[in-house]
Amino acid sequence: MWFGDLNHPDYGRALLGQRSWENLRERLKPHEHAVFVVRTGGAESFKGSGFVRGGLYDRIQVRQGDDAFTFRDLDYINLYGLEAAGAPSYTESGIFIIRSKAFSAAYPWKLSFLGNRVDRATGQRSFANFDAAYWLPAAALEGGRPKIETAERAWQRVWKARAGEIALFALLLVAVTVVYALREKLTRRSSFRNKWPVNAFKYTAWVLSIVFVGFGAMAQPSITQVLTWFHSLLFKWQWELFLSDPFIFLFWIFIIVTVFVYGRGLFCGWMCPFGSLQEIIHKVAGKVGLARWQFKLPQVWHDRLKWVKYAAFGGLLAVSMYSMILAEVLAEIEPFKTTFLVGPLNRAWPYGLFVAVLLGLSIFIERPYCKYVCPLGAALAMPSTFRWFGLKRKPDCNSCKACARGCGSQAIDEHGRIDHRECLHCLDCMVLYTDPKGCPPLGRERKRREKAGLALTPIGTDGYYIPIVPAGQTALAAGGAPATFQGIDPRLPTPAVEPVYAGSGALAWLVGEVRDHLWPWTHEPDVHHRGLKAVGIGLAAVATVVWLLAADGRMSQVAVMGWWFGWSVYEVIIRMEGKRHVKDGPWWGRTWREANLMDMLSYVGFKNLLVGATLFLVLKTAGVLLE
Repeated sequence: MWFGDLNHPDYGRALLGQRSWENLRERLKPHEHAVFVVRTGGAESFKGSGFVRGGLYDRIQVRQGDDAFTFRDLDYINLYGLEAAGAPSYTESGIFIIRSKAFSAAYPWKLSFLGNRVDRATGQRSFANFDAAYWLPAAALEGGRPKIETAERAWQRVWKARAGEIALFALLLVAVTVVYALREKLTRRSSFRNKWPVNAFKYTAWVLSIVFVGFGAMAQPSITQVLTWFHSLLFKWQWELFLSDPFIFLFWIFIIVTVFVYGRGLFCGWMCPFGSLQEIIHKVAGKVGLARWQFKLPQVWHDRLKWVKYAAFGGLLAVSMYSMILAEVLAEIEPFKTTFLVGPLNRAWPYGLFVAVLLGLSIFIERPYCKYVCPLGAALAMPSTFRWFGLKRKPDCNSCKACARGCGSQAIDEHGRIDHRECLHCLDCMVLYTDPKGCPPLGRERKRREKAGLALTPIGTDGYYIPIVPAGQTALAAGGAPATFQGIDPRLPTPAVEPVYAGSGALAWLVGEVRDHLWPWTHEPDVHHRGLKAVGIGLAAVATVVWLLAADGRMSQVAVMGWWFGWSVYEVIIRMEGKRHVKDGPWWGRTWREANLMDMLSYVGFKNLLVGATLFLVLKTAGVLLE
């Protein structure tokens, strides 16, 4: 659609020609104003298919400030042609008269068009307003454009009104990140019997997250924000939607960055208000004499129940594809709104009872909601699979159970490996890592050195005493770290593997990476059944057709998401058979490990989310995907 001003002599004469413009001016009263609208594309009239004599043109409206100007049949004049050189060919045209004295062409105004779309899959009709701004150039106005103070947007007013609190909150997030980045220095100053160099910062973060972040700023992140972000990334991104709450906006920047750098544990273990509230209740209960009744679930039950939160997240995500409103209702599985936003006494008793049960369980079990129920924790755990930096392990950790026994989140298995999706970064294992009196392998090495009369050197980054190697003696004989070890390597969550292109040069490696991400099948014989591979190729073809139909407006976005889920499930199955590996550490590194089911679900889901968002963005940019 093209539109513009016709009252200005230069523009009116150029568009209509001298005679037609003069005829138009004769029909206008001194305070009336004419604008033209032409349509160069589209299938339906901008005048509205439901227009009747004496009615309104319900699709066209002019807005200026708080005023809205609508048009009746008497406000419409036929436009038979444009005289301007280079004018585009068009299929519909018209002139609309603004008869109100409140309108002034010297000030900016907007043409508002009410568009609609019929979902051919469901038959439902959806409407949306499209606004386009217009303001005569300064050269066309005597004295230039008037100075206008535009009203601030709602989110801008919020940011300015709470600038001090926002600055303090941002400072808190930066301080926590810096402290955690220096965790190795803090853990080296700590010991099994004196953890205060770490705990002083950690406990302070808990208190601030409860008092300032939770009850003060009411900035408790929620799974509903993850679902909103998911839908916005795939369908329609609106910055205003996220900027309306500055604390949540900044919090999510912190969460996204730290999840991919360190894993979910920094937020979940240090800064989540409800998680911190559970942890403090558990700690205080132990100090006041209830420690004898505090316990951990047997590991076998912990390993079963931890999947509940993933099921809750998956269920909410699936429901949100059908109805975001229903998903928000079901998201009451989170106690956050009741605890911090509304208050238990201001809601119906089942909500308050639910919070009381969770906090009551926290007296006896450390963070029960975080470990077993929280869908937000599950949503953050999945990208934690790809965190760049993890907590350190040493070869002897596969036979020592000291860290596993002290792990409150029960994230260390019998082989000493840390599951970073479940780790809440209490840093107790990192304290033991360099504590010669708390870490059994270090204790044994210390005794060997003392017995052999060797000096106790500083502990290196590998978790062992730095060896003193006399001439002609091996590092192992000098008391250094073992050159080899028996059993499973605890330094990786799963055994190390290498894809076929792992040792290639830079260009071949890059090509191999791209192909590995986009092509799930392998060329190795007898890995995939031919039937399964054929089904996959068929699914890829059908998915392509679905995308084309969506671009043409003949497939609903919900249907597209259904195919997205279906393809992702198939890709997980096919990769688990032939390409069962994921990256560990920085994405640009060359460390791969064997993928378990949750690794592959996390990898495929995250990758396909980015691919889907990219495809939607390309289709929208090309103008073939309607809102």
